[in-house]
Amino acid sequence: HAPEALKNSPKRPLSPFLMFTEEVRSRIQKEHPGVPIKQIVKKISQEYHQLSNVMKESYFARYKAQMQEFRVEWTKYYGSLSDEEKVKLAAFKAKHREEAIRKKKRLQYRALNPPKRAIGAFNWFVKDYMAASNPGKFGPTAMVEAAQKWREMTDLEKEPYRKKAASDTVRYHQEMIDFKILHGVKSVAPPSMEKPKVAFALYLSSQVQSGAISKEGKKMVDVVREARHKWIAMTEDERKPFELKAAHDKKKYEDMLEDYRINIDAKRTRLTNSN
Repeated sequence: HAPEALKNSPKRPLSPFLMFTEEVRSRIQKEHPGVPIKQIVKKISQEYHQLSNVMKESYFARYKAQMQEFRVEWTKYYGSLSDEEKVKLAAFKAKHREEAIRKKKRLQYRALNPPKRAIGAFNWFVKDYMAASNPGKFGPTAMVEAAQKWREMTDLEKEPYRKKAASDTVRYHQEMIDFKILHGVKSVAPPSMEKPKVAFALYLSSQVQSGAISKEGKKMVDVVREARHKWIAMTEDERKPFELKAAHDKKKYEDMLEDYRINIDAKRTRLTNSN
């Protein structure tokens, strides 16, 4: 929500296009009753682009004059704010800018036509259920019925949909890798390749698995703290097996990642050449 400081602030003037929109929208809506708002905006845009340069310049002149007035009013208004209000206003504007940047990035990403996300088992079932039981219908009631039917199904009956979901997940991961390669995304990594654990993480896992440190009834932070105290008290010789294992796993991971990147570079070249 906007801070209180903005509620009585001067309003920024409309852009030339929005000025034109305010003037012609009612007429165009009357001329095209029942037409969706997106189509109305499209027709307004077409009319605006067909204006003569003289007409467009008149809208720009009005906008410039109103902007000059707005800047004078804003300077006076901003000077009347307290320091606390100015801080809140700056934070609001920063957040607004971040949201605008995120929105722009999302639009740019969608324009690249990325792969469709994988469909889950339940959604595969819903597609079949709607096609068989409710052709052409979709809504909250139908979804409740489908969810109830899904809950009543046995694991054996759900298995075909789970297999579809697993297959679609593999499809999505592969298409995403190809998509990132094609668009030059450097941080392409195999979905199944986990980063190696450090020595202490290996020690922690061994202590929990062996039962030397119990997790029952404890928060994870307390389990880690207990293991950390024991780790600090250990001698270098006692730590050495875990450090050697960590070094070995890290080298193995780096070698695998290098091989993978070589294959990715080759695939990027093939995809680029084919496009």
